[in-house]
Amino acid sequence: MMALMAGPGISKAFMAQVLITNHFSGGMMLLAMAVHQTPAMSWPKALLNFQRLVLGSLYATRIVWWGPMSYACLRLAYIYTGDFPVYVTNLGLRGLGYEYPLLSPIFLAVFVLLVFYTHFNLDLVQVNKKLLRKAEGRAAAAARSRGK
Repeated sequence: MMALMAGPGISKAFMAQVLITNHFSGGMMLLAMAVHQTPAMSWPKALLNFQRLVLGSLYATRIVWWGPMSYACLRLAYIYTGDFPVYVTNLGLRGLGYEYPLLSPIFLAVFVLLVFYTHFNLDLVQVNKKLLRKAEGRAAAAARSRGK
């Protein structure tokens, strides 16, 4: 949300896409955790296709989009912890004025948070891969039982 409100250095369309897709994948992930605990398990083929959709959305947003989004966040933190660009200072706004923005507390905090969140994203993908394998097993078992 902060990047959407930032200056012209950040693409609004890109950040809106990232925001929407991250919320979509987060909602799908939460729904997947709930669906695997409900009577939907009695529809193994639907559950398998749903879990494929969930894992696909996680790959798209938490792996593919994550790199450019992390770069944009670090760039934003770098710009705003140093001196603002001229087009912003003309508006009367000043940056935090750190001489070395890479060593500023704000930049380092954003960097550490991105590292933690990257680990969280990788963990989410691993959990949903396990759920996909479980759904594949259920679908295979259901196919074998119908074949008898």
